[in-house]
Amino acid sequence: YLRQKYGRHALDLSPEVWEEGLLELIAETIAEGWDRYGAPSAARDPEGEGYIASAEVGPETILARGQTKREAYREARRAWVRRLLG
Repeated sequence: YLRQKYGRHALDLSPEVWEEGLLELIAETIAEGWDRYGAPSAARDPEGEGYIASAEVGPETILARGQTKREAYREARRAWVRRLLG
């Protein structure tokens, strides 16, 4: 990615340029995955108290539960990003 973006080998780039390129790659991967793989969403848990969040990553479904909507969404988002980057 860095070679394609800057036209030089990654080891020939300054640490600042390398870091910026890496951050852009990560952001691009997440944004693309957000659209392609369906980012997590959260709703009240129908089986009990709290909330449940879910996301689809290929054939896999990510489920996360939390006492608050924010907590469930945060846990599902973390798992979703890990799968996208893995």
